[in-house]
Amino acid sequence: MNGDAQARTGTGAGRSGGGGAGGGAGAERSGGEGAGGGPTAERSGGGGAGTGPGAGQSGGEGAGTGPLTERNGGGAGGGPGAERNGGEGAGTGPLAEQGGGEGTGTGPLAEQGGGEGTGTGPLAEQGGGEGTGTGPGAGRDGGEGTGTGPGAGRDGGEGAGTGPGAGQSGGEGAGTGPGAGQSGGEGAGTGPGTERNRGEGAGGGAAGGTSGTRAGGRSGGGAVGGGGVGPRVLVNAQPFGFGPAAAAAVLADELAPHCDRLAYIGAGHTLDLQRRPPYTAVHDITGLPEPARLDRLRQLGEDYDLLLTAMDFPMAALARRAGLRVAVYDALTWYWPDLPAVVRDPSVLYLAQDFFGVRERVALETPSTGRAVVVAPLIAPGPPWRGGGGHVLVNLAGLHNPFWHPRETAAYARLMVAAVRAGTPAGLRVTVAASRLTAGELAGPAREPTGPTECGPGTTVGTYRRAEVLRLMSEAAYAFMTPGLGNVYDAAATGVPTVWLPPANNTQGLQSGLLHAHGCCDARMDWAGLGHAVDYRAPEAVAMAGLAAAVRETGDDRRLRDLLTGLVTTASAALDGTVPGLARALTDRFGHGGARDAAAEVVKWAARRGR
Repeated sequence: MNGDAQARTGTGAGRSGGGGAGGGAGAERSGGEGAGGGPTAERSGGGGAGTGPGAGQSGGEGAGTGPLTERNGGGAGGGPGAERNGGEGAGTGPLAEQGGGEGTGTGPLAEQGGGEGTGTGPLAEQGGGEGTGTGPGAGRDGGEGTGTGPGAGRDGGEGAGTGPGAGQSGGEGAGTGPGAGQSGGEGAGTGPGTERNRGEGAGGGAAGGTSGTRAGGRSGGGAVGGGGVGPRVLVNAQPFGFGPAAAAAVLADELAPHCDRLAYIGAGHTLDLQRRPPYTAVHDITGLPEPARLDRLRQLGEDYDLLLTAMDFPMAALARRAGLRVAVYDALTWYWPDLPAVVRDPSVLYLAQDFFGVRERVALETPSTGRAVVVAPLIAPGPPWRGGGGHVLVNLAGLHNPFWHPRETAAYARLMVAAVRAGTPAGLRVTVAASRLTAGELAGPAREPTGPTECGPGTTVGTYRRAEVLRLMSEAAYAFMTPGLGNVYDAAATGVPTVWLPPANNTQGLQSGLLHAHGCCDARMDWAGLGHAVDYRAPEAVAMAGLAAAVRETGDDRRLRDLLTGLVTTASAALDGTVPGLARALTDRFGHGGARDAAAEVVKWAARRGR
């Protein structure tokens, strides 16, 4: 892997396998015909039907009431896809946000349209005025009457803020109230597609963030907790194993409360781990060539300030060409023979996850001084391993990478699961965590499991959210895992005794060796033990070809398969089932909770002027 952007470049390669696999998508915030009840019902519709295909947060025909109810509709929120439409009955209750007025907030996709009656209540935000906020796609248009109330943000003025696509446009009258942020001015803020346009008069109110006319870019504001609006961030991950994708998901959860807008753009199996929320949108660019990806980034650049990528260096370079600010999270600073070129761009924030040799490496990279920040591992302490569990966990993580054909990925998965099942006492179940594609391969032809699915005697396979994988680790008797850095730090977070499987890529082989050298390894298996030694320091393509050959030859040779099963039996027998695994020491050395620090650095970087 010398200086070519790092051999893992062609498709934006990256490295180590990561946390748990992502579960299935679920309908969120959809209105129903009856009450959206239940203690966790958020933004639920009222007693009548929340209508319209895909209607999210649409009000029902009866009042959606109750303390802490958010965005409860009054009357019917009509219109296809209509979100947060005001209804005919008052959306009341303390802390009721964006409560509709007495008249219908109409128009296709009209968001937070004001009704004919005043949307009142303490802390009521975006309350509509007395006139109808109309216009196709008009979001948060002010009505003819003043939407007042202490702390009211985005109050409409006396005149309609019109124009197709006009978002949060001010009306002709002043939007007042203490702390009013983004309040409209005295003149109409018009223009197609304009967002947060101010009127001709001042947008008044203490701590008003993002006031002033916007002419293509965001002016003023932007500081989290300062009365302004947070950054608009696109998140991305390299499609190499699950490490980058899992890191992106963790960072997104941490960033979400601080962002004005948060979306994901990525390809392939990285989408398995991304969810809405925290994202407001997920942009699938699977199969798009580089020019098309650049065009997509340029289009999205109108709505976003910054791209945060987990190790997709080619995507970072494209984002810079598209005019976006860029932040790069890198779990493999310790590994690169030469840091990727985009990391040396003075406009790029570089977040290096701590591991053996990382701080020393960053200290030597003088061109990155002031832009390179070493952060603790993204993990938070997981549920602690308890011991004595009734299952053995096999965590295969992502496996997929640009150097392996899918048939080689499937062959590796089948080989490892069969060996662990054969080498595990019959009284213990085997639970396999894998990507959707790999889970489908293990479950059998024409089966794509949506949950844990039988894939052999006493063996199930599933695709799990990371929190669920951590729970499976904490409850396992012990675990067999691919030695990707995501899995390594998850083992550290829970303390599960772990046998590291034969590597599925070159950095996994190097990481397994580092864990052993530093006394953080309970047991490990390597292809050398099967007569197929692989040089993990060879150029990446060469090492990956050697690994593919080892998988094929072991799978085709009954003697080698039996030898692999014997290695499983020997390694698991050597584990001490009464004490946590040795990987636990990694949290003492490198810490944990780095996601919070990384998110804070991203927010600060996005607030810097210019692109």
